[in-house]
Amino acid sequence: MLVQFQNDQAANNIRVLRTKRRGPILRVDQDCPDLALAAEGIMLVDGERVLLLDCGDGLRGLVLGAANPGARMLLHDDNVGNLELARRNVALNAAILPNLCVVNNNWLKRDAAAGEVDVIIFFPDRFSSLKIIAATITVGRRLLAAGGRMYLVTHRRIGGVRHEAMLHGDFTDVHVIARGHGGYRLLEARGGGAGPLATSNLRSVIVFDILGRRFELESEPSLFAKDGLDDGTRLLLESVDLSAFGRLLDIGCGWGAVGLVAATVNEHGRVVMVDVDTRAVDVAADNAVRLGLRQRAAIVASDNLGTIPGDFDLALSNPPFHADGATLLRLFGLARQKLRPRCELYLVVEQTYVTRFRLIVESAFGNVRFHTPSDGAFVVLAAHA
Repeated sequence: MLVQFQNDQAANNIRVLRTKRRGPILRVDQDCPDLALAAEGIMLVDGERVLLLDCGDGLRGLVLGAANPGARMLLHDDNVGNLELARRNVALNAAILPNLCVVNNNWLKRDAAAGEVDVIIFFPDRFSSLKIIAATITVGRRLLAAGGRMYLVTHRRIGGVRHEAMLHGDFTDVHVIARGHGGYRLLEARGGGAGPLATSNLRSVIVFDILGRRFELESEPSLFAKDGLDDGTRLLLESVDLSAFGRLLDIGCGWGAVGLVAATVNEHGRVVMVDVDTRAVDVAADNAVRLGLRQRAAIVASDNLGTIPGDFDLALSNPPFHADGATLLRLFGLARQKLRPRCELYLVVEQTYVTRFRLIVESAFGNVRFHTPSDGAFVVLAAHA
């Protein structure tokens, strides 16, 4: 796909492998008013180190890099699928945009990363919770050098006022510097308040009892069920026999509840826990260490179950309800391939989504059944390979 942006010749030469938009040409001014506002309103100085959080497929970084060729653009995303696509798109345009680089969580977690960038740019996702956005802002502030600044591109009707209030919590000088088409606003924040924060300070300890045992694990504001074990996951764990598996696959592990509870209950079983969110994987790995399970629990950041070695005799999942049908069909199709013959996948689904998930799982496995009663707030579905 060819990208066009007004008369900017560098941006007009950008090519991307894929975006959510269809067609051979993406016109930034018409198709991405939030990105157009940022490209026109953010003035970067040559040599500045700029970190773009939640970069997605890399399109935003490419356009901003073309608009500011003298700045060094660092692109980051917690989703490993997005990160890989961004890396490919940056490589595709390296000849015309040598100032871009994709960085992963290992770069962000370094102690030296604190205070290492001059500018943070963040486009809050309209579907993200306010707590996730607040946590991202706080992490971003930790990375800013003295005198650094943060830019948020928000929508006045979709969280914009609250996003501005969040910035006031971490910065002393916050104001709107530009307005664009469709209600978008560009916020600039300067003067970080209390100084650098360790990312571990964002975590909280959650305590819960299940299957006759007490667990104390960590979570973060950006993760699902950050305050404790959710009702759906509890139903899943309490309704499945965890005593006999040899090798279990936890699909979408989050902070680790399913896989780590299973490994604790079954002292001889091994678990492989997979999530696309690198932040979730980091927390789950630390939780495995807390429980002394690091030798029997492997935690992997991946968006492709096909790359996970070996096969399994049990798979469990509290799947992402918001994912599109094609993504879920691919996910469950790969899960079926990883299961040994006649072994089963169990997944917990909110009642609202039962019909949708039944159809998708049956398409992937050729069979599906209710493992728990079908009239509860949550339902556990099962399918065998």
